[in-house]
Amino acid sequence: MTKLAFIEDGEVTEFPVTRDFLKTKYPNTSFPLDLDTVDLTDFKCVKVTSTPRPDYTLATQKLTGPVPELDNDTWKEKWTVSDLSAEEKKASDNSQWRSARAQRNQELIDSDWTQVADAPVDKAAWATYRQELRDVTKQSDPYNLSWPIIPT
Repeated sequence: MTKLAFIEDGEVTEFPVTRDFLKTKYPNTSFPLDLDTVDLTDFKCVKVTSTPRPDYTLATQKLTGPVPELDNDTWKEKWTVSDLSAEEKKASDNSQWRSARAQRNQELIDSDWTQVADAPVDKAAWATYRQELRDVTKQSDPYNLSWPIIPT
């Protein structure tokens, strides 16, 4: 599916453009369901070529975009990778730790059954596994956690 941008006075004012946006902007015009099949330049729309999302390091960088950018008469998606500020880094780390704790808690809940008296499992192995789950948050890097292996 081709992405479209709405251009007014040489500036992108809407991206991506949807059929609903065009219907609101041009209420007396009928648009096809598939906007890829029509030329919309009369409606101030340009096709925007997709570009691959760049790699970035979640722990220290942020990705913004895509935004349309004119490049040699072709509109293309532009992505920006930038370093996180100290505040953004702290917020990102906190979010990552919350996510890790939620996953850890769910895995503990999912393995609670192994601790009942008549559970047909190796109790020592499961007790070790559950302790290792509790210790996950003692690691230093929330982006590269080492998770314990579920006992068989």
